[in-house]
Amino acid sequence: EECRDWRLVILGFGPWGDRYKKRAAALRLKNVTFEDGPKDPQAYYRRASAFMMTSAYEGFSMVLLESQKMGVVPLAFDSFESLHDVIQDGHDGLIIPNADLKAYAERLVWLMQNKDIREEMAGNAVESCKKFSGEYIVGQWIDLFKTVMSEPFQA
Repeated sequence: EECRDWRLVILGFGPWGDRYKKRAAALRLKNVTFEDGPKDPQAYYRRASAFMMTSAYEGFSMVLLESQKMGVVPLAFDSFESLHDVIQDGHDGLIIPNADLKAYAERLVWLMQNKDIREEMAGNAVESCKKFSGEYIVGQWIDLFKTVMSEPFQA
């Protein structure tokens, strides 16, 4: 009710799609749509303000970087180690205690209600994800090679 002007778009819901749709209908949720996962999610990112990752586990989540690059503030459960490489809680996204649905909902509503903070975090996200860009990573490798090549060889 506090955020009734917001819309939730669920993309790529997999084999549980019917279950999710029935649950949303039973809860009488409004402003919720279910759409197949797009081949190119750019249009969704351009319209989004928040990206909700609810995975129980990820390796290294490229989708978090994609959302940050587009200025969409990510929220994710603290369920995989690499999350802390991508999100600095409260700076460029929100890290939610693992499996704490109440905390997830509270932090999401807080983010939705605080436009200035959300926009600042979105800007921070765009900047912080640059540390994973090819240009940045290649630069680090080149610096390492220069350092190694400038040191005398010791057998």
